[in-house]
Amino acid sequence: MKMSRAKPKKKLDPILFFKKMLSYSLDIICAIDESGSFLSVSPACEKIWGYTEFELLNLPRLSLVHPDDLESTINAIQNIISGMEPINFENRFIHKNNNIVHMQWAARWSLEDKMIYCIARDVTQEKLFQEQLMRTQRVESIGSLAGGVAHDLNNIFAPIMLNASILAMRNQSPECAKAICAIESNAKRGAEMVKQVLSFARGTEGKKGQFAPKEIVDQVIKIAEDTFDKRFRVISE
Repeated sequence: MKMSRAKPKKKLDPILFFKKMLSYSLDIICAIDESGSFLSVSPACEKIWGYTEFELLNLPRLSLVHPDDLESTINAIQNIISGMEPINFENRFIHKNNNIVHMQWAARWSLEDKMIYCIARDVTQEKLFQEQLMRTQRVESIGSLAGGVAHDLNNIFAPIMLNASILAMRNQSPECAKAICAIESNAKRGAEMVKQVLSFARGTEGKKGQFAPKEIVDQVIKIAEDTFDKRFRVISE
């Protein structure tokens, strides 16, 4: 009885393997020297930074680093070479189209080769998501604060309107009646504004309706006439 021989395993060329892995990687795999100049970089650089490998190798050192991150990037390179942290760090690169790209780096210094081996990942979308989340949280905080302030103001306006009504019943002087009317009117406007702030804080959708601009203008004029010195005149056209 003949024994079937197992087919020998196909040997994989390690150089070919790494070339394939470099070409398929979504992250940038690169090597830089002690000054920060690129020595080798994977094809993903063109998708992430807009530059081909040939262009990158001929650019001045650290020329793509955002100016505000240049000092921290140089410090990171020096720390990596000296064996200190950070081994992982983040900075911003300037894309060929001038957009900002947020990069996250993992790097190791090779004493034998005198170069830094790096893996760089584009985390721009994650950063944008974090910023959007922070903005949402700030809006929620503002809503909570506005709700608390509105409640306090409501407690202030309520006795003003109540006492204005009592004073209106007790005083018959035309001047006092006019002043009390102005106080009551402004307190009601303030209370209405508080109501709107509370609606915003609670996320209540505002009611839509029609309004006459002339009525609003007339109210503003009346408030101005009751508030400012009589030497001032409000003229509407």
